Amino acid sequence: MRNNTIQRLRRVSQLLFILLIIVAPALDIFRFDVDTIRLIVFGSEWDLGLKEGFYTGRSFQDASHVAWQFF
Repeated sequence: MRNNTIQRLRRVSQLLFILLIIVAPALDIFRFDVDTIRLIVFGSEWDLGLKEGFYTGRSFQDASHVAWQFF
C-alpha cells in the first residue's frame, strides 16, 4: 500500500515538473533571451555582469576578479 502511494506521488510530481517546464516561458517565469543574452526570472533580467574585454586577461589577478563577480 505504501509503495503504491509513493509511486503515485512520484508520477504526479513528474507531471507537474514537466508542466512547469512547458508553461514557464509563456508565463514569463523563467526564460533565456538569446538576443540580449540574459536570463529572465519572474520578468526581471539577470546577467553575470561580465563585459566585453573584462574576461580576456589570462593572469591570476584577472581570473580572480572574474571569480569574485560570481559572489
